[in-house]
Amino acid sequence: MREDTPTRTQEPPAAAGRTASSQGVDSILALRDLRHRLVSARKDGSRLSMRSLLELDPLTIIRLLRISRAPINASWSGLRSVDDLIQHFGRIMVMRALEVKPVPIKGSEAVRGQWMHSLATGHACRELAKSRHSIDPEQAYLLGLLVDLPDWVGMLTEFGTAGSERFHRVLEPFMPSLSNRHERRRRALATSQDECTDAEELLCKGELLADLAGYWHPEDADVKAQNALLCEVSRQDLVSAQNLRNQVSTVLEQANLLGAEHRPEHDPQEELPDRQLFEWRRARGNLADVVTSLQSCSTALRYRDIITATTAASLRFLDYERAVLAVWNKELKCCWLRAKSDMTPCALEPLKVYPSVQEQRVLGESLEQGVALRMQAEHQATGLLEALGVDEVLCVPINRAFRSPSFLFLDRTLTRQEIIQGDDLKAVTALASTASILTENLFLKKNGTRAKQFALTDPLTRLFNRGVGLSTLDREIERSKRSQAPLTVLMLDLDEFKNLNDRFGHLRGDAALRLSAEVLRRTLRKQDTVCRYGGEEFMVVLPDTSVEQASIIATRIFTQVERAGLEESMPLTVSIGLTEVDCGEDTVESILVRADHALYASKARGRNRFSVDSIR
Repeated sequence: MREDTPTRTQEPPAAAGRTASSQGVDSILALRDLRHRLVSARKDGSRLSMRSLLELDPLTIIRLLRISRAPINASWSGLRSVDDLIQHFGRIMVMRALEVKPVPIKGSEAVRGQWMHSLATGHACRELAKSRHSIDPEQAYLLGLLVDLPDWVGMLTEFGTAGSERFHRVLEPFMPSLSNRHERRRRALATSQDECTDAEELLCKGELLADLAGYWHPEDADVKAQNALLCEVSRQDLVSAQNLRNQVSTVLEQANLLGAEHRPEHDPQEELPDRQLFEWRRARGNLADVVTSLQSCSTALRYRDIITATTAASLRFLDYERAVLAVWNKELKCCWLRAKSDMTPCALEPLKVYPSVQEQRVLGESLEQGVALRMQAEHQATGLLEALGVDEVLCVPINRAFRSPSFLFLDRTLTRQEIIQGDDLKAVTALASTASILTENLFLKKNGTRAKQFALTDPLTRLFNRGVGLSTLDREIERSKRSQAPLTVLMLDLDEFKNLNDRFGHLRGDAALRLSAEVLRRTLRKQDTVCRYGGEEFMVVLPDTSVEQASIIATRIFTQVERAGLEESMPLTVSIGLTEVDCGEDTVESILVRADHALYASKARGRNRFSVDSIR
């Protein structure tokens, strides 16, 4: 993007207008005559598999490798063959990658020559690896197919010289470091097939066999140089080259591509059928589908559930291939990549990313205007786009009023489709608005729950407060009168609490209260109610509990409190007063009076015990 022109939602140029000399190609199989042959073969019952098609297409393989190497993906180290790529991305994503738009190219001889040279090198490396056992044959094929990686990267759309160098650095760990073509040729001539013991030697020899088989690199167009090379090689290499030519011809014939490798130049306006390689329906939905899909989240209890439904809807109904949620910190000017949804098993690597100045400008405009804007890399992806492994995304703002708003980044990197098509912008806006409303409602609901909980509980001990305890006691008294079920009440008071505060400080006093509350939570049953009555006092309501049963509970409480205090090196004990409820006469006030009398009796008898004030 130019610094003076922020990216907006303008339509990109149509793919049909691209040429080899101007913007390159996204896939070898995007050449219209090749695609026409492939589609025709599949319509005629050809059993050419998706794996076989991917093996024919180094440009699509490079695009897949680039995405897998993006920092946002948690793992990529296991990608060493075409089968690994299919397993890593899944069949649906690979099919989408192969379904790029057909491109008519005038003057494609160099592209086809490079393609056949790489294809033959891959097959030669595979056969050499099978006989040498020095490297996995499928890995050897992939390395051979990408032996001229800079040349292939230079053909990809939207990559100039700088982009090619950056792309090569991204894939560098995947490829062995090879010298230039002349050095590789010299090394291959000096090495016999039996001496190919590592990947570099195998690649050099495989490339030489591809040349000898007639699949010359476009730079080796000099006939005299070709004839001179034929005089330098061994008979074994010539025999292997002839076998290689037969093998490549068989592969091309199976794909109905035999003869297409040297197709004469044709008119870019030539009309050829534009049909898909695979019969599958692209996901498309209307505005109602998008909004309805999120209605199930109206009762969601977690923010993650809303985000999962939002990202899934963008894939299911808007035909995007990946949706990434990021939280934008305006003060620090950084994005936290928090969630990702796509059709691959690739896990998300949570990242803190600092967008470039131009990327920050697009994010700021999108947030200020409340509209989705397209972010593009004019020369090479940096910052946010580099972390995502893409050259363009659609930035969709969510929760604009929040202190840290969010963005949903949508891309169609694999199929190279236009980011905005028709009513996509309306659907994306509806998606973002619905997600924002659901998120705000969830936070309001959580805040209401917290406020209610704060009104009912004691903030220090997290027990119920006095009001809840008294109302519970009143309710249990009425229930006991109706059912004639026993009901007992405990009043508890921490012993010498003032001295503990004076000796150890108020922070230790607060810790003593919290420790006592934790003992009560562990000791009491689910049907019991415990509250902080005031200061260092607690009240416990024990429904359906006789005096004998309550005595056991009281004993357990004061012994457990003393033990917990010893573990914390704290002189902590509790005195307890116990009383039972008279179903005919008692009120809340009369019960509390008797419980207090019993508590005072425990204090008078030496503390750290319980006493009973019984009505019998």
